[in-house]
Amino acid sequence: MRVSSILILAGTFASAALLSLIAARFAVTLVEETSEYSVRQSLDTKSLTWAEVYADGLQVVLTGTAPSEASRFLAISTAGTVVDAARVIDDMDVEALAALAAPRFSIEILRNEDEVSLIGLIPTGADRADLLKRLSRISNDDEIADLLESADYDIPDGWDNAVDFGLEALETLPRSKISIDARRVTITAMAESEERKLKVEARLKREVPSGLRVSFDISSPRPVITPFTLRFLQDEAGPRFDTCSAHTEEGRSKI
Repeated sequence: MRVSSILILAGTFASAALLSLIAARFAVTLVEETSEYSVRQSLDTKSLTWAEVYADGLQVVLTGTAPSEASRFLAISTAGTVVDAARVIDDMDVEALAALAAPRFSIEILRNEDEVSLIGLIPTGADRADLLKRLSRISNDDEIADLLESADYDIPDGWDNAVDFGLEALETLPRSKISIDARRVTITAMAESEERKLKVEARLKREVPSGLRVSFDISSPRPVITPFTLRFLQDEAGPRFDTCSAHTEEGRSKI
């Protein structure tokens, strides 16, 4: 065989191989584009526009962030109806369903003269040192029992105002229990007298921050009856009470 014939034959085979390679690459590209387009259309039809699609050879890769696990599964199953499910590659993320709800932050402060104790849960960002410093004004540091826990969440709206008001009430009432959260302060206390009770309630009510709910349960000693006597007489007019003292109307009726 002549050399020229060999060269022609070799060139023919090379050309055929090149054409085959070009045809194969064209076919792969066509399959990729067709698969990608078809899956994209199907996802859009079902409003799964958050999902992204790209083809890699025969594989169809799904990316993007699904709003829920159900949406992610729907995207996979939708793509699986267009191309072989074995060709679908899941590379999607899923959004957190919701941020974890913050716990209810609250403080309960008990005061008996110089003795103060705290229990409750406060935000990590709250100024705990300042809270204890303010309490030290009405109690020696050795008399403060700090049992507070903390959690790393944002400080709720109204928290600082509620704490400020609660501490102000605590300073005014030497024997008290103050319950504080971001929306409400509950004051339970004992006043020296009815006059002192009314005066404290009136002053605190004037200073309640806007938007804060406050409830009062301040008691005072009842007036002492002196002397506490009971005298019963029986004469020509018949039996009768000459003198009688009772704590309440109910007690009077029983007597």
